[in-house]
Amino acid sequence: MLNSKRARKSLKHRHAEEGQGLVEYAMILLLVSVLVISILVLVGPQVGSTFSAVNSTLQGAPSALPSPTPCVNLPGGGNPCNPH
Repeated sequence: MLNSKRARKSLKHRHAEEGQGLVEYAMILLLVSVLVISILVLVGPQVGSTFSAVNSTLQGAPSALPSPTPCVNLPGGGNPCNPH
């Protein structure tokens, strides 16, 4: 009988520790979330202006891709655009 009381008390204590661990993880998650949101609010406008500057610079730059070749009939009846 004494052993069963100890076992129940041990199980209750273990259950309380599991609950405490979950609360600690939730608090850490909350803290990290608040930090990330704060950083995004503070740095967000600067990042947006940097992306806008890069975008406008790239729109004015010439394309690095080669221009597509026009579809022409090849000697011998081949057409690279329509091989059928």
